[in-house]
Amino acid sequence: MVPTIESRYSVRAERTGRAPAGLSMGGGQTMNIGFAHLDKFAYLGAFSSGPHARLSEQLRPDSAASASPAADATAASTSPKTSIPT
Repeated sequence: MVPTIESRYSVRAERTGRAPAGLSMGGGQTMNIGFAHLDKFAYLGAFSSGPHARLSEQLRPDSAASASPAADATAASTSPKTSIPT
């Protein structure tokens, strides 16, 4: 997506100039793609997003390694498996 847009349009070609956004199902896809590629996008706009977002561990695999065991236990006991990451 990024190479195509940068080749066709006059855009800022750095992370701070990129912000995917979507409404409804597009909002869910914005979260799925955006959180998995935070090295490429500085901002995400998810508006009235669909409930099909992936688990935070799938969106940001590095977050599982940096989280504390106590935080993991608390999150697991208070959050349903299909919760949208915050």
